[in-house]
Amino acid sequence: MKRQKNVQEQINERRQLILELATNFKQNPGQSQWLVDLLERHKLKPENGVLVELKEVEEQGPLYDCEAIWLTKEKSFIVLSGEADYTTRELLSETFEPKDITDSIEFNKHKEGIGKAFGILAIEVLEQLFDSN
Repeated sequence: MKRQKNVQEQINERRQLILELATNFKQNPGQSQWLVDLLERHKLKPENGVLVELKEVEEQGPLYDCEAIWLTKEKSFIVLSGEADYTTRELLSETFEPKDITDSIEFNKHKEGIGKAFGILAIEVLEQLFDSN
């Protein structure tokens, strides 16, 4: 039987997943070219934030239905969405205008059962990556 992870282990695992996503995007943004295209279209510079959540679902066409949460240096959470070419990952169309969702992000440092909420972990990753530069 697999041992259930304690809260601190769960926090570390969730923070690590966010860190890996943000780091992978910074090192190879072309893997999600659609996001680079959207960021630039809306004057959000890739070097002034981090990717903290990403969904790319293969659809018919072939294309990807894509959504991302971008965390700016100013600590605003922005959701971006579009459709991307299956092969090149370039933006085909924007699903909706970028939306600031900061007010809907949970920032609890001591959430029962999970410890730190997503917002706190994402900000910790942002600060870690920008403090190391």
